[in-house]
Amino acid sequence: MTPAVANDLPIGRPFDCAFGPFVPRLTFLSASALQLDIPTPNGTVTQTVPFEATRIGPSMVLLSWAESDGTVVVHLQDYGTLQVASHARLADGTLMRSVGTIAWAT
Repeated sequence: MTPAVANDLPIGRPFDCAFGPFVPRLTFLSASALQLDIPTPNGTVTQTVPFEATRIGPSMVLLSWAESDGTVVVHLQDYGTLQVASHARLADGTLMRSVGTIAWAT
């Protein structure tokens, strides 16, 4: 495993991670900044967070970031198969594990 570089990430190309009815949108703004558009019952919450990424294999990246409310997220994103696996420790301590698909935003 090696640290991911900008060429490993779809910088500037928004995509949705569909975990059933929960579908956040992610946009890499740079090789170290990620914009999150997170749907909530009260509307979409947008925030920009720093992240770290590691190349796991061809078109596959492991990401981690912390959100402003204390939620910590780890994603395994495979851009070749358009699959995503997520483990998140929510701010209230709940562990959320999800597997979903990636869809490029239009």
